[in-house]
Amino acid sequence: MKTLLLPAALLAALALSGPVPTVLTAPTASTALPPTAGSTASPLAVHVASAATGSTPSVVPGTGFEGPRWNACRVISFQIKQRGGYAGSASEIRHAVHLIGKASGLRFTEVRSAAANPDITIEWESPRSEPDLAGAVAARTETLSVSDGGVEEIIGANIYLDRTTAIRHGFPTSGLPAWGQVYLHELGHAVGLAHVSDRDEIMNPAVSRYNHVLATGDLRRLRRVGAPAGCITASSR
Repeated sequence: MKTLLLPAALLAALALSGPVPTVLTAPTASTALPPTAGSTASPLAVHVASAATGSTPSVVPGTGFEGPRWNACRVISFQIKQRGGYAGSASEIRHAVHLIGKASGLRFTEVRSAAANPDITIEWESPRSEPDLAGAVAARTETLSVSDGGVEEIIGANIYLDRTTAIRHGFPTSGLPAWGQVYLHELGHAVGLAHVSDRDEIMNPAVSRYNHVLATGDLRRLRRVGAPAGCITASSR
């Protein structure tokens, strides 16, 4: 099992770049840094990773937005691949999806068939099966977007959770980091949010004792990429 103080990482345009500072404000790309010296099994912060891929990957610097968003007039399907997760993790992920849907107004539906082709896939992996989780990365999100008529639309996302990472379960409202914060953070990336510098917000790259719940800034940005943003009339889906 890993013990953590995990640094943030961001993969874009299907290529890794050089090291960047731990606190990120919507960077376009970065690689994971080594664990902070002196880290223990009871970390004060967990850093996670995200990625943007597709025909026009972009980040809007300093705004907390990646650029693309989902077509708010369609239902977004998701699937949880539970293999490798801890007992109760699937229920916790569903709760995180519910919270993101409630905050954004986006509509989600879970599909469980092995033959399904969901819009968002959430799965547990290990550094051996998902090399981008190697080193000090606890979770990673990839989004796929396309551009049509000047509007960038997210059409798919994959969230990878590292089953070898050991932090608390659930959604505690105080204390050390927990998986619930990571789920909310990664789902935020999946719907178009980028990192922000405010340590009290879920979208800060450090999931810590300061940001257990969606804060005012998180909620405002989720509405900006959610139902109030309306339909994408030239949608590719």
